Amino acid sequence: MKERDKKIRKIYCTVFLVSVLVFVIGLILGGFDGFNGLFYSDTFTYVTMALPFCLWAWLIILGLIFVKKDWIVNSIIVICAIPHIINIMVLVGFSNSFVDILQWYLMVLSFGLITF
Repeated sequence: MKERDKKIRKIYCTVFLVSVLVFVIGLILGGFDGFNGLFYSDTFTYVTMALPFCLWAWLIILGLIFVKKDWIVNSIIVICAIPHIINIMVLVGFSNSFVDILQWYLMVLSFGLITF
């Protein structure tokens, strides 16, 4: 394996681990299911839940296109895709149109900077 591929895979795995760590810290400090955490704030909770979700969308795209595949990368892609598949099923169930789902995912890919 080339040195460049190893470096890209290492960065990819590091970003995944950091995003999972942010998500877990957000659950512990921000609270979940009616449990107010140590640092309960709506903004803190939204940031620690939305940032990993947006990163996971980009990790799926980058993992499918740019990273050389092995079982670790494939596992990361599947793990990142599970929340997105569930979210798409919920959006299909409660959304008015396919365009709404596309707009929502455009917002996800822009980390919430583009809102509709």
